[in-house]
Amino acid sequence: MTIKVRERKPNNGISKLYLDIYNPKAEKRRTSLTLDLFVYKNPTSLQRKSNKESLEAAERIRARRIIEMAYEYNGLNELSGKEVSAVKWKFRSN
Repeated sequence: MTIKVRERKPNNGISKLYLDIYNPKAEKRRTSLTLDLFVYKNPTSLQRKSNKESLEAAERIRARRIIEMAYEYNGLNELSGKEVSAVKWKFRSN
């Protein structure tokens, strides 16, 4: 299982971000998830800040997706709400 953040070709100097998901256990092995995030090509100083925030948000979404898929593979999605929050708290404290 791999999840990567990718950029689509720039349109007017702006690239859209998406997740490229490869899951060998799923029926459809490769999927793409479009994020409502974009980055500027040849950015100004203000646009650099926007690019940095967009890439950080994309990485957070990617990390969350990886955790969700790990829960599914390990049977943790069948836990009750309290048990799931306890497991998530354990991950946050490390």
